[in-house]
Amino acid sequence: MSDRHDLLIVVFSFNRAMQLDAMLQSVKKHFSLECGRHSINVIFHTTGHHAESYSRLRQKWTEEQGVTFFERERGKGFFSDVLPHLFHGRNAFWYAKYPFLRKGRDDFKALLEHRIESSNASHVMFMTDDSAFYRHTIIPSSVLESISARPFESSYRLYVGANLRDAPPELIESSGILHWDYYDSRLKHHWVYPFAVDGTVYARSAFLRTAKHVLYANPNSLEGFMCFVAIRRRLFNHGMSPVDATLVGVSINRVQKVAANDSGSADVELLNDLYLKGYELDYAIPENLDWPHFIPGNVFAVRGNERIEVCCRTP
Repeated sequence: MSDRHDLLIVVFSFNRAMQLDAMLQSVKKHFSLECGRHSINVIFHTTGHHAESYSRLRQKWTEEQGVTFFERERGKGFFSDVLPHLFHGRNAFWYAKYPFLRKGRDDFKALLEHRIESSNASHVMFMTDDSAFYRHTIIPSSVLESISARPFESSYRLYVGANLRDAPPELIESSGILHWDYYDSRLKHHWVYPFAVDGTVYARSAFLRTAKHVLYANPNSLEGFMCFVAIRRRLFNHGMSPVDATLVGVSINRVQKVAANDSGSADVELLNDLYLKGYELDYAIPENLDWPHFIPGNVFAVRGNERIEVCCRTP
């Protein structure tokens, strides 16, 4: 088959314009489809003077370059945003358990699903602003065709590969693609989570039909709740990836408060100030990575010949 498959990349960002800029540069440098186009929708929100940095970023990355920005706004309220979904699945339990579902809700869910519904792309991939492609990445048409043929079964993940230290021996390689079953009881770690917001491609239609009645409120709950639903319904069982991972999470800081992931200590306020002064982020990603996340030993903000070292590694 040679039908063209387009991809919508949805990027989640919060108060990290400089890191988002670096991520977008990595996409431009390393990422493409074998046959088809990709476009990028950035869904973001800010506090304080971080809004200035995103205004600067929007001037740099325009719709002509395939990048469109959408800012999260205040939600419509309980009766519109919550009640229609409350009695589906585990939503009522999650709503009672997690305060972030009840307080300060915005339109994240509605905005995300509207953007994906409005897209003509056949596939969707999610990313976060602290990730980066560090190897040349071409998604084969055969992979997208496989996902289209089995939309509720297949997905393609770019942050895993045989180079990871936890790569299981059960992986099957065929024509340069790794295959595995997310529900194989012998697997663990990243090989058993059928839904992720880090560099994983899904069929657009399958995501929308699954996410429609899931009551998530941010990227972390989107990933956690969708993963729960997928496991409960045994969706997305067929995992695929390149032989070696091409995407990595560059954990120089942490802005979300839902999961206590290991990270460095680069200050987001300092990075924001430097970005407004025209600096960009610079760090080295080693070729021999064996884990989906890493903390660089040295991170710099650069402007011309100026280099300012940013503290990033926690003791």
